[in-house]
Amino acid sequence: MALHVHFPGPSQAWAELSQHDGTRVFIATTEALELGAVVEVDVELPGRWAPLVLQAKVVGLRPLAGTNPQGVYVALDAASLDKARAGLGAPRDENARLQGRSERRVDCSLALKLLSPATDAALIAKSLSISGLTLSGDAVLFQGTAVTVALTLPAGGTLEVQGQVMWARPELKLWGLKLSPDDATRARLEAAVALLDNPQPPEPATARGVVLLADDEPGILELMKRVLTPVASRLLTAARGDDALKLAREQRPDLVLLDVLMPGLDGLAVCQAMRADAALAKTPVVLLSAMGARQLEDAVKRVGATDFLAKPLNITDVRSLARKLLGGVPAQS
Repeated sequence: MALHVHFPGPSQAWAELSQHDGTRVFIATTEALELGAVVEVDVELPGRWAPLVLQAKVVGLRPLAGTNPQGVYVALDAASLDKARAGLGAPRDENARLQGRSERRVDCSLALKLLSPATDAALIAKSLSISGLTLSGDAVLFQGTAVTVALTLPAGGTLEVQGQVMWARPELKLWGLKLSPDDATRARLEAAVALLDNPQPPEPATARGVVLLADDEPGILELMKRVLTPVASRLLTAARGDDALKLAREQRPDLVLLDVLMPGLDGLAVCQAMRADAALAKTPVVLLSAMGARQLEDAVKRVGATDFLAKPLNITDVRSLARKLLGGVPAQS
């Protein structure tokens, strides 16, 4: 009997196989297995021509329950765990493994509500990455449980995201969740991690002008709101280029930051239209893009923009450039 389990990459495979020293690994299956049965576990990875075959023993059974899949818990013996470590390129030192995560994981203390399975218990996210979080509090969760959580974001608001319990330590009131965000949710998680990873000291909220920010990525908008609020008297946002141009003509902002690639009009077209409008011709315009610095410099000259910022955005650079360009704007009440 062979059980098959698929992982997106070796780091994720090792993180899940090594939980509890490999003694309680959940595998979804509809096969009827008995406790104590010895099985093969085929670990499948993208790009690997053959699965990594491990020996395991069934130590627990879990029936289908709501959205929680049916499956078994297996334990890997020491030889199989060593084979997995070698086959997946994992270091023997656990601290080195944690420090070598491909995605940033930051410590935090964010309020969290468990929507499914629902509970009114007060919960907290103790750490966060783009693909996972550590949940703390009086929950009743089990390894393999499918969950939906509403996470309170550092910039305000909540984010609903689905995931699965990958490990459970109820004696410590700790659970590890693997998140499954869509593209829009992933962008907001990236923004949250960036803010937590690079906290800014509190600054005087001096009003220095109206800033218009246009970007079609919700995560970027959320991050930039947090960054620009201390240097703006009012912040306007748009997710489309045509909406940004309309706002610019109606509100006459003191500074405009434009994503180059947006639906409707792109940022270059918006900037050109502003430069052709006598009322907006001298308004500072900053282009935002992931294109190379040379291309951005050429674009700035071609459309008459004031400056550019390359993505991924650096929080300090954004705020510094905004202050510089708003420096001549009288403080507003």
